[in-house]
Amino acid sequence: MSMSAHNQLRIGVGAADITPEKPLPMQGFANRKGEFTGVYQPIYAKAMAIDDGHNQIVIICADLALWGNSNLEKIRAAVSEKYGLTPAQIIFNVSHTHCGPIVRDPEYAEKLVGTAINLVDKCMSAKVPAKLYYGRGYTDLGVSRRGKNRDGSIYWGLNPYGPVDREVVVLKAQDLQGKVIGILSNHSCHPSTIAGYLIGGDFVGCAAKILEEQWPGATALFMQGAGGDVKPYHAQVENPLLFEYGGGPPEAEAVGRKFAAAIAAVLAQPMQEVAGSIAAAFGVVELPLLNKVVDDDAPAPFQGRKRRLARIAQLMLESMDADGNYLQTKPCEVYVARIGPDFIMVGLNGEICVRIGLRIKAQLLPKMALVTGYTGLHIGYVPSMDMIPEKGYEAGVPYSLEAEDYLVDKVIELVGE
Repeated sequence: MSMSAHNQLRIGVGAADITPEKPLPMQGFANRKGEFTGVYQPIYAKAMAIDDGHNQIVIICADLALWGNSNLEKIRAAVSEKYGLTPAQIIFNVSHTHCGPIVRDPEYAEKLVGTAINLVDKCMSAKVPAKLYYGRGYTDLGVSRRGKNRDGSIYWGLNPYGPVDREVVVLKAQDLQGKVIGILSNHSCHPSTIAGYLIGGDFVGCAAKILEEQWPGATALFMQGAGGDVKPYHAQVENPLLFEYGGGPPEAEAVGRKFAAAIAAVLAQPMQEVAGSIAAAFGVVELPLLNKVVDDDAPAPFQGRKRRLARIAQLMLESMDADGNYLQTKPCEVYVARIGPDFIMVGLNGEICVRIGLRIKAQLLPKMALVTGYTGLHIGYVPSMDMIPEKGYEAGVPYSLEAEDYLVDKVIELVGE
């Protein structure tokens, strides 16, 4: 990625209410039946435009589980045509709240697209000379949701010993008079604290409200990380290995207060300035697939749990041509934005599982990194390689063990030096 000469950054931020005006079905929790019955908190689309005088990026976030791929494409096309931006420069993300609407309703989808386009216009016209700062903090609000039985099989439940990413990344945008205009946070955890039939932003939306009250005039944005297999740690009293979803808005607010406190703690400490020119890169990596899911009841000679890797190896060979090329693949978009020599933002399609995000961060050290899943088009779950032999909910698509390597290598390729 080539970097142009350093110029003063200009930053514009904004927000727009996207709360549905009529009852719609809700996204997440498959056992829901019917439409939402009320709103415990408005949901928002929020955006930040960052411009170095030569190049720019626009980040568009939303309190939604999914943008809807067709909606995203319409917004991207309109913004690209109006401002001459490439796909690399338009970075979509969702919080993945499970208290949001399904976006297939034509009337709601049309309004969502129009609102997002107008929001970008607002941010473009609101750009002011500003400084950007980066900080890292930590929170223990998340837990692995891949419970393990005694035989090693996976069930949907709390695993306090499973992998999580405790890091909270914060970007602070501040005008030249010292006023905070934008607070962008990033963490890897499903906003699925509560179920029920009320619309809201879950702990992410609750934290944003607190931050905007503490920093009047600032817009608090959130970018979801690689949290495909991580949920808020809220256990049932009668069975502490199963999740509790019945706390209602007070529970979402409690977790939101905890998350807001973690962000505020970062803002209270010295932060590193992000300065320099902007460069954005975009690529698509074809993630290799096996021709079928590994079967635990496979016939001899590879029968039984202890021969899982032998069966996967056999499937990998069966899934390639004579030259070792996979016969089936699944595309995944990769976004990389750099500001100056030390800040790198990585965005990946789909529900990226936590070990992949941790690996990317580790390989980007000592740079200031911000890594997101749920960015751009939705492609479902992308499991880390350790999940594939274990199977379980997140590993339903038959990815090859090598898919993680393909994805990480593409990120490093786009980052460059």
